Amino acid sequence: MKKLLHLITALTLIAPSSLRAELPVLKDKEWLGYFLGTKSRKCLFAMTRNSDSVFLPVDRKGEPIRVGNPIGISFRVVETTPDGKITRKELDLPSLTASSEAVLKPKEPITFSGKVTGNASFESTIKILPA
Repeated sequence: MKKLLHLITALTLIAPSSLRAELPVLKDKEWLGYFLGTKSRKCLFAMTRNSDSVFLPVDRKGEPIRVGNPIGISFRVVETTPDGKITRKELDLPSLTASSEAVLKPKEPITFSGKVTGNASFESTIKILPA
């Protein structure tokens, strides 16, 4: 599992600096570069500073099952116009802000907000339920 987290962290850190978001990150060695993370007997969930997330089921030993093929979760803003046209809005990563510092095993809902193309604002709240 540590190898997976280090790989994901490395990929996050080598992204061009213009794509760096403003969400705070965890300082813990195992979770370095993540905005939030949690691990239970059943799964691991982590969100990077640019709001991309990964979900991994874990086996009985607590090790991730799909290390080479994690389940990715991306937060997207979609606009539907009155004529029914659907447009995906790109996140303005430097505009991302959070209601709290980076947190491991959050007990309270975490809210982050930002802007998308067209300068529209959004807000998203994540609540980690106990497993």
